[in-house]
Amino acid sequence: MPRKLASSHHLGLPSFTLAGNLGGIHYRHLHGQTVGSGFEQVGETVTPVLEAGLESLEEHS
Repeated sequence: MPRKLASSHHLGLPSFTLAGNLGGIHYRHLHGQTVGSGFEQVGETVTPVLEAGLESLEEHS
């Protein structure tokens, strides 16, 4: 596997996983299924994390 491809996947794919997890937390928060504080801004982080993952893949392809 070319080094550039390996590098982009090491940064890009985990970003998509993190964004999915954050989206799930945001969904649960909106439906009252979280306990405690600090979940109000989680939804705002999904798009920047996705964009960072896409940028990583584009830079290294």
